[in-house]
Amino acid sequence: MPVSASLLLQKRQRGEEFSASEMRWFVDSCVEMRPEVLGPEQASALLMAMSLSESNGGLTTQETVYMAQAIADSGAKVQLPDDEPSVSLYSGVGDKTSLIVVPVCASCGIKVPKISDRGFIGGIVDKLECIPGFRVKMPEQDFIQIVEEVNAAIVAPFPDIVPADEPLRRIRELLYISENLPLMAASVVGKKLAGGTSSFLFDVKTGSGTALADVNAAVSFAQKLVAAARGTERSASAFVTSMHQPLGYAIGSYLELVECLQILNGQHTRTGNLRDISFLLSAQVLLQAGKCSTLEEGYNMAVESITSGRAMESFRKMVEAQGGDLEFIAKALEPGPSPYTVERRIEVRVEPGDLEHIESELPVDSTIDDATRIVGIDTIVLGELSKKLGAFRSVASDNIDFGSGIELQRSLSEAVHPGDILCTLYTNNARTSDADLCKAARKAFSFERGPVSAQPLIFAFIDGEGGVTNL
Repeated sequence: MPVSASLLLQKRQRGEEFSASEMRWFVDSCVEMRPEVLGPEQASALLMAMSLSESNGGLTTQETVYMAQAIADSGAKVQLPDDEPSVSLYSGVGDKTSLIVVPVCASCGIKVPKISDRGFIGGIVDKLECIPGFRVKMPEQDFIQIVEEVNAAIVAPFPDIVPADEPLRRIRELLYISENLPLMAASVVGKKLAGGTSSFLFDVKTGSGTALADVNAAVSFAQKLVAAARGTERSASAFVTSMHQPLGYAIGSYLELVECLQILNGQHTRTGNLRDISFLLSAQVLLQAGKCSTLEEGYNMAVESITSGRAMESFRKMVEAQGGDLEFIAKALEPGPSPYTVERRIEVRVEPGDLEHIESELPVDSTIDDATRIVGIDTIVLGELSKKLGAFRSVASDNIDFGSGIELQRSLSEAVHPGDILCTLYTNNARTSDADLCKAARKAFSFERGPVSAQPLIFAFIDGEGGVTNL
């Protein structure tokens, strides 16, 4: 019997799974969206049914695989040579780690092509566009050639790759099922399959600044990603990592680029969580690509690529191959003002009123340090503030002000006193007063007296078979 919308709706009502050909018909029909074949109402009904829990007729693991393959096959695919290992990294929420992981792994002999969306909060493409001349749009063949020559390239999506993903995403948004885990996994894996690499590493973020605030939900999503990749005969693994505080000290395109360049250059940075996560991800990429036999060996290889200067040289080669200005990179590592005009630089300080109601829970005669410390930095609050500053987008059509952003001067567990600088704001926005911006920024910080327990940076690792190791 030929596939039709009515046939698929009836199968879903009976609780029957879709075959690969039926899922492909559905995905392809969503691209064409011809009412006489599959209208918007029918597409919405089918996608809503797929969003239910698996026990209630939602997507099974096999159906997630079918959907990922159909999304990948809906358009052109990057055809990388298969004679050398190639790994694709998925890292959500700003994707800052890729600016370090890609050149580190490329310097160790791995092909690391990266196709990345811009995103509302400034993706890796936005950060690289800070570099004058850097091309994030190019023909697919140029992209492949650069990867062949220097082992790495980072570009915006090609228009003819995964055309099915956008209409499926729009329907999910209209139905308020954007965060459905199987549908999200099918989308992510579909795009990775179209990218042409033989292996995937997923860095799934959890915390206040992510769509997966619950650790268990993040672990479940990571498992679904690995299972979908495995079902397409790709090797894959995943880490679940923390976004309960900002990663690194910089927020904003140019500020984050400089921060990552400092790490690649082996310079000291004020917060080690970005460096540590990047080295860990690099180690796993090296392990999956067969460049080392243990994670510890891979970690040491990543560190050595920094100390030897090979990682920075790899980044420079990629920038040069994509038309970027190498002199700009050199100047970005030197002390001095930003090359981007910023009219307002605002220091946000601890006010006495921020601390006056904080009581110590320790006994009066306790010898334990009861200094007032930072116990929380709310990434959601800082994200909303970044929109006001011009560093993030409010809608997809917004332009990003490369020079604007936030530079954190304090991190979790640090002791603070009235007058201490918490962060520095950079903006060209003249509509909001300094006092209002400072007030908004201070809302991101919470304080307590006494010792502070360290929060984990990594919650779990999901291996290629889907096994979970809690870390």
